[in-house]
Amino acid sequence: MAGVLEDGVALVDKLEAADVPLFGLINWSAETFPWAWEQFPVLQRFAKWWCRAACWSPNQIRRFSR
Repeated sequence: MAGVLEDGVALVDKLEAADVPLFGLINWSAETFPWAWEQFPVLQRFAKWWCRAACWSPNQIRRFSR
């Protein structure tokens, strides 16, 4: 992963400012996602994430990344 996509962060900013609920759907592995969660704080702004067959809340992801 090369880094944060600033256009994506700007979109998240606009959606959040408009009170749009944020949910994420990714195809990363369960092992990769907690690392990305720590590296890219914009991911922590979403209410829930679906990663392959799992659904995680931010509190669950924090437990995985310890």
